[in-house]
Amino acid sequence: MNSLLTTYWLARKFHTDPATACENLMDTASGSDCSSGGMEHTAVVATHRLPCLHQDSRRLATNQYEICGLGRISYEEGLRLQEELVAQKIAGDEKNYLLLLEHEPVYTIGRTLDVSSLGEKELPHPLHRIGRGGQATYHGPGQLVAYPIIDLTLIGRDLHRYLRLLEEVIIQTLALYKIEGHRREGMTGVWVDNRKIASLGVGVKKWISFHGLALNVCGDLSPFREITPCGLAGVEMTSIERERNGFSLALVDVAEQLAEIFEKLVFLNKCNFQLDTNY
Repeated sequence: MNSLLTTYWLARKFHTDPATACENLMDTASGSDCSSGGMEHTAVVATHRLPCLHQDSRRLATNQYEICGLGRISYEEGLRLQEELVAQKIAGDEKNYLLLLEHEPVYTIGRTLDVSSLGEKELPHPLHRIGRGGQATYHGPGQLVAYPIIDLTLIGRDLHRYLRLLEEVIIQTLALYKIEGHRREGMTGVWVDNRKIASLGVGVKKWISFHGLALNVCGDLSPFREITPCGLAGVEMTSIERERNGFSLALVDVAEQLAEIFEKLVFLNKCNFQLDTNY
């Protein structure tokens, strides 16, 4: 895909004026093409507000929502944006948010005393201990990360249902690429056969969600081999690109598909089938 401002990420889909979306933004930096391991774009970091790419006039109950494409940003910047939006919502902001992005290479681990999933060797990329559930994982170029900052009252304050909804968003996104994703009983995330393609890690503060999901789209998966991903010994990580036998695809295109499905299932509450919330 040709280089674009990341504020154009979803503008093609939702017909937003990129000039408006670029207000109050600064700091551009180049990336690389997804077909060779990353995604070519110009990264944009918000200063005063996020680059809003979807201001939909429709409402779910009393809540508006925005879908924001941020391109490739550091983990620290992504965490700061989440913290600001969570605080903003706790203070009374009725709007819900979906942040779509990819990170510079980084390892993370959640709230746990057991850090054995990090291994004993020095890791090749920075490590962050963060306020989500779960064991160690890796984020990097070619991986689509989605951070929903939403009031879980939308789904009845049911955290198990929320996790199953996130998995369903991933499963339906994969189906568009003729990949059959599935759940594993007692675990979170999405698998293709016995290979894990997506991971979940969620934090909740006063029923406002943060962190979210990571879907491997393309690029280098070798950094996963430095850890025990999600604490699952022997797990093999995969990606859409690998499952499609090296078929080249752009991260932004997958982001658009996932955003549309998330909008339907979560923001518009159109999940009209039973989800197993017993695990």
